[in-house]
Amino acid sequence: MESKPPRRTRDRILELSLRLFNEIGEPNVTTTTIAEEMEISPGNLYYHFRNKDDIINSIFAQFEQQISKRLRFPDDHRATIDEMWAYLAYMADFLWTYRFLYRDLNDLLARNRTLETHFKQIITHKVNFARQLCEQLIADDEMEATSQEISVISTNIGVISTYWLSYQFVMNPRKYNDQDAIRTELHQASLHIVSLMAPYLRGRSRQLFDDLVSGRLPMREVGLMGVVARSSDPTSARHPGKPRNQILILWEFDFLIWEIFWHSSHHRLLIDRLCDNTVNPDQSVTGAERALLVLTVIANHGKAVSAKDLIAITGLAQSTLYRQIALLKRWGFVAENASHYTPGPISLQLALGFDVNSLLIDVSRSEMQRLARASQESVGLVVAVRSQVMCLEIVESQHPLRCSFEKGRVVPLKAGASAKSLLAFMSDKARADALDAAFDNDAAGRAAIEAEFEQIRAQGYAVSDSEVDPGIWGVSVPVFHRAGRDASCAASITLMAPSTRVDGRQSQFIDGTLRAARAISSHLQSA
Repeated sequence: MESKPPRRTRDRILELSLRLFNEIGEPNVTTTTIAEEMEISPGNLYYHFRNKDDIINSIFAQFEQQISKRLRFPDDHRATIDEMWAYLAYMADFLWTYRFLYRDLNDLLARNRTLETHFKQIITHKVNFARQLCEQLIADDEMEATSQEISVISTNIGVISTYWLSYQFVMNPRKYNDQDAIRTELHQASLHIVSLMAPYLRGRSRQLFDDLVSGRLPMREVGLMGVVARSSDPTSARHPGKPRNQILILWEFDFLIWEIFWHSSHHRLLIDRLCDNTVNPDQSVTGAERALLVLTVIANHGKAVSAKDLIAITGLAQSTLYRQIALLKRWGFVAENASHYTPGPISLQLALGFDVNSLLIDVSRSEMQRLARASQESVGLVVAVRSQVMCLEIVESQHPLRCSFEKGRVVPLKAGASAKSLLAFMSDKARADALDAAFDNDAAGRAAIEAEFEQIRAQGYAVSDSEVDPGIWGVSVPVFHRAGRDASCAASITLMAPSTRVDGRQSQFIDGTLRAARAISSHLQSA
């Protein structure tokens, strides 16, 4: 536990450095400047970071992880032009947070090999993202363009999105740190980018563009390829008849931002009638636990949830439910919007506190990063929560990987390497309770997974292929807070990769994950 104060100091150094880099420019900031602003000695700063480049690389790693999430297509949703416009405005606000990277981009790339390599990948990702948007519109007969024209449009979008902040600094150097003054100009990037596509748009997309430019269609509130309209129009322009309240609101567990998705794959997060348990909670949950029950359902639901759905999922009486909601709202754990409920601002503070102070995450992160670099694949830290597997942390590879594991998301504790690893190494009572909830009416499924536990315990890991996500292979190894034959696992480390990239590398991936899990266990046991 002694490591916590240094870690908090490290985070404060990064936060302050980011502010200084943004406000006065990275070239004008030295480690001495940072130490003086922090009111710490240079030696204390060098304890956490070797030099200024080390600070820049750490900030860039945060930026890279966050932008990779934002340059990802939701499943089962076709983007419209007004959604794209809103998404671009949303991205502009995000890039503002890391604006020094764009203002001083060429200088940074010239002297930092890490940024030079990784920023090129980000720009390539932006261009590919733009190309996918164009191809999607063409497939929907909303756009007509040749492959060469798409290539030109996508490249130009990448250029504008990368250098727009530099352009704004040249045009408004004295207002560059005044977000309110520059916000209008910053969001003009959305107009310029979509205008590149305008000559090729057809049908409804062209009409939407014309309406947006003329002001006849209000700009939508930003989200990630999904939006909430400011207008009172009760239906979606792309999906006539679909109510706005069916737009899903995903509360990401990293709690850095509320992101809005039209993401139908998240329907599976409906927590299966309260973790596959359909008994009336009035019979199994005490009065003091009912508020926690309601909060758990809202947190896991994956979208804003109505009182009707809460009653159906929890089994609580309407009067009982409203009493619990009133209590949670009064304390800030739940927020209400249009008679639908989402986690409230206090939940954000809890999550941030968990993320900052979790010894498990802190100890695991460096080993996960090392394993991800060595394997070039994604690595997750997962725990069992009731009858579900929750992802606490993930280090994503540079290669696209569509799987069920994202930070804060949950999947049933009944299939896949992560679930089997957690189940095999938990206590007998905890395992029995979890299996009772997960396989309530599936005796054959329960018997099948129980038959695998002995081998998993003997070899020290679990492997699966396409059990949770088609085409995804995984290996999962438990980590332990304490040593001993009777120790229960605290979590599991899971390496995930497309099955097509695994052939001939299974042993390498298994051995690497075993080493990472042993190192994490050793750190936990000595903490």
